[in-house]
Amino acid sequence: MSKQQNPLVFLPSHIDEGASTFEVEVKPEMVGLESYMFHTPIRCKLDFDRIGDRINLGVVVTAEIGVSCSKCGKPSRIELKTSSGMTFLPREEDEEEDVSATDLELYSEKLDIVPIVRDAFLLALPIAPLCRSDCKGLCPSCGADLNKGECSCDKKQRANPFEELKRLVDG
Repeated sequence: MSKQQNPLVFLPSHIDEGASTFEVEVKPEMVGLESYMFHTPIRCKLDFDRIGDRINLGVVVTAEIGVSCSKCGKPSRIELKTSSGMTFLPREEDEEEDVSATDLELYSEKLDIVPIVRDAFLLALPIAPLCRSDCKGLCPSCGADLNKGECSCDKKQRANPFEELKRLVDG
């Protein structure tokens, strides 16, 4: 069984001088993102600009993933669209691996775009995803979904969750 070639790995010799664009779709496991629930393939638009041995890359990553709302817990879909960039320079035989600039990468036989796509995706993930922008969440007392209507809890009791602490301090 042959291993499928990753469309995010390029040979520098196959990138023409000047500007060129590639649009590819990849499976999550090809970029190490198999732990997320994708509803669409990961779409990548790769804009290369080659000037001699220097290769500038602009990447736009788009995907639709499944998340749980951070307020009410309902499953929902969100579309992520993010961009990133990188400059590739040829590696000299005696040159060190470590490059101090974060947007600069040295290459020898190939350009591996996988870490750039993975990092762009991970940085675009929302910290607290919402099912909708006006999600009211759950009642902290009874757990009722406030998006469906008011709950039967005492409003005064729900008004200040720190009231009990205030009594201890004042006490």
